[in-house]
Amino acid sequence: MTSFFNSLSISVFIASLGLGSVAVNAEEKGTAQDQTSSKLVSLESPNYSFEASFTALFLQPYANNLDYSAEALPFNYGDSQPAVSPSWVIPEINPDYHFGFDVGIAGIFHEANSCLMLNWERYHSSDDSNMTTVSSSNNMIGPFFEIGPDASPYKIAKGTTNFKFDEVNLNYGTFVKFGSLLSMNLFSGVSFSQIKQNYLTRFSNLEDSIIRTINVPSKFTGAGPQFGFDFNYTIVQGFQFVGNARASLFVGTFKNNTTFTTTSNALVILGDENPNIQSTSVKNKMGIVPGFEGKLGLAYEFLFSNNYMIKFAAGYQAQIYI
Repeated sequence: MTSFFNSLSISVFIASLGLGSVAVNAEEKGTAQDQTSSKLVSLESPNYSFEASFTALFLQPYANNLDYSAEALPFNYGDSQPAVSPSWVIPEINPDYHFGFDVGIAGIFHEANSCLMLNWERYHSSDDSNMTTVSSSNNMIGPFFEIGPDASPYKIAKGTTNFKFDEVNLNYGTFVKFGSLLSMNLFSGVSFSQIKQNYLTRFSNLEDSIIRTINVPSKFTGAGPQFGFDFNYTIVQGFQFVGNARASLFVGTFKNNTTFTTTSNALVILGDENPNIQSTSVKNKMGIVPGFEGKLGLAYEFLFSNNYMIKFAAGYQAQIYI
């Protein structure tokens, strides 16, 4: 099984606050809107020249390597092999929602109806799960590669996973307006991303006299082109239906290794080191990782002191890295 997860999906509930200063007075901007309102499609920038935003994220990560052990039942250590048709229970770590954030700034160029945007998204999480077999039974639990007559008498298994995700995006966009209600920002640029996962499993008997841990850290660091769009659709004055979609293609390096640590009284009797530590590593490999993001939500915006626009938004966002 590969140690670097092949995909990471993030389910998010977001709340954001944006702030921008007005670049032109209301009369000048009103004249521009009157001139373009009759056009079905037009280029038109918003009526502020700077924007700062903060988005609170509640994310639930997922990877394809969160099944951390296998339990065989029934299992009889006196036989040369397990039951002819045993049942298998595969426990899995189910991550919870955790806090993350996205901060960004943007500058508006009214002459070109365009903008330059920079944002940073950050998310860290830690989740675990454990399972204990019935002490009076012959059932056993252990790693997938050690389920059999010669396996260690493990009764307790625990899995822990930690995710660390950072992404920086620098994009240049053009504002397009469709009629009087729908506005879009079509953008492209470059994205930098680092995705880390530390996956740890621990197996032991009930007395903790035999303990094995398997630690698998993995990391991808890459950069590549990005393109997408933001949109807002006016429902009534102040209220909007908002969202975005973006796609990225990261080129970077994969790095991972595995460390096996075993603690047992039998190692002392045999004269071996206790604990016994062994490790394997994979040389850094180049690879390509596609990334996709989509967001839908509702927003409310209003002018403040005639010089500032404040927007609150909440909705659902998903990100996938393959």
